[in-house]
Amino acid sequence: MRPDELTAMRSVESAVQTGAADRRFEIQRQRADAIYQAGGDVIARQYNEHALRIEPMRRRARNVMWTGFVMVFVGFAGALIGAAMWDASIMQGINGLTNVHPNVAGFAIAGVGSAVMGVGVLVIIVSLFMKRSVRREERRP
Repeated sequence: MRPDELTAMRSVESAVQTGAADRRFEIQRQRADAIYQAGGDVIARQYNEHALRIEPMRRRARNVMWTGFVMVFVGFAGALIGAAMWDASIMQGINGLTNVHPNVAGFAIAGVGSAVMGVGVLVIIVSLFMKRSVRREERRP
């Protein structure tokens, strides 16, 4: 090392040593103008409120809506199958076959399918009201 570098290092070392001697960690001397973590608690509370109260409501509304869609699909399929069974027996009678009785089971399946489809629509409407209440809860302070 050159002498000027050595002198610079010694001056840095002496500054570090004197700075360490001047430091004090007494509680009475520690003052703060602002507390920077005050907002962190508010954010954590809002997140916890969202995670514990609002998110389950949203998930429940979504599950109810999917249940309604499945019910509408299954009801529509049942109504189509029942109508096809009913129509097949009616068409046999129209084509001239004697002693053809209407397929009452097809008529019953079509009725049950239509009822399930109607209930599915009502479930979807209920889920929309549930989603609306979730949005209202999110806006609430």
